[in-house]
Amino acid sequence: MHRLLTRPALILWLSLLITASTSVADPLTPGAEMSSAVVLSVADFGALGDDSVDDTEAFRRALQMAEARGGGLVLVPAGGYTISGTIDVPTNSHLKGEATRSTVLHAPQGIDFALLRLHDVVNVTVSHLSLIETDHEYLASADAIEISGESARILIDDVYVEGFGAGFNIGASDAQQATIRNVTFRNCHGEFSKLWSFGINHAQQVLLENCLAFRNRLDGLKLRKFARDVTIRGGESSHNGRTGPNGNGVDGYAGGDACVIRDLLVEHNNGSGIYIKTGPLHYGDFGLVRNGFLSGIRARH
Repeated sequence: MHRLLTRPALILWLSLLITASTSVADPLTPGAEMSSAVVLSVADFGALGDDSVDDTEAFRRALQMAEARGGGLVLVPAGGYTISGTIDVPTNSHLKGEATRSTVLHAPQGIDFALLRLHDVVNVTVSHLSLIETDHEYLASADAIEISGESARILIDDVYVEGFGAGFNIGASDAQQATIRNVTFRNCHGEFSKLWSFGINHAQQVLLENCLAFRNRLDGLKLRKFARDVTIRGGESSHNGRTGPNGNGVDGYAGGDACVIRDLLVEHNNGSGIYIKTGPLHYGDFGLVRNGFLSGIRARH
C-alpha cells in the first residue's frame, strides 16, 4: 500500500506528474441565492418542529408548492423535525433553516433513504440546517444529501450532518451518467458517516470551502472515478478511519482529475492525510488522477 502524508511527513508517491496546471480552475459560485416573491414556511403546511409527529409530508407540500409557483424560499423555523422519507428539493428553490444548530431534521437509525435529494435540478440552495441520524452506529446505507441526475448550480451552505451512509454525496449512484456541474459546499460539517462526509463522482466544477470532515468510518473526502475540477480550500479532515485499518483525510485512489487542495488540515487519520495513487489500479475501469495542485497542507499522524 502506498500512502501520502503518512506519519509524520508529507510523502508524494506518484507515477504521473501532480503539479500546478492552468487547466485547474475554481468553480464559479452557483447562482442559487435567489430573490423571489415566493416565501413559504414548512410551519404553514403542518410541520410542528417539536419531534412529536412525522413532519415529512409538511416539508414535501411546502417544496411542491414552491415548485408549482416557479421556485422560491422555503423557511424551516428552529425546532426538531422527524423525517421518515425522502424530501425532494426542486429547481429554483432555497430550503433555509433558521440557524444550523437549532434547526434539526432527525432521521431514523440505519436510514436507508436519502434524506434530502436534489435530482435533475438547477439553481438550488440548502442552508442553515442540521441533519442527524438517530443513535448512529455506522449502520446507515443512504445519504443525508444526495445530488444526482443533470443537476447544476447547487449551493450547500452551513449544513451539519451526523451519521448516515454518507454525508454529502454527488453522483454516487451506479446509474448516474450525466455530469453534475457547479456545486459549492460552504462551511459544511460532516461526521460519523459509514462511508465518508463528502463523496464526489460524475461531477465537474466542485468547490469545498472551509468544510469539516471528522470521525467517519472510512474517509473524510472521497474523490471518485469521474471527479473533475474539484477545489478543496481550507477546512479540516481528521480522525477518520474509526473502525477499520484504513481511512484517509482525502482519498483520491479511485479518481480526481484537475483538482486543487489548498490550506487543508489533515491529522490523526487512521490511514493517510491525503492518499493519491495514479497508474494501474487493482480495481478495473477507474478514473485517472492527474493535473493536481497541493499547497499549504498541514498534516500529522
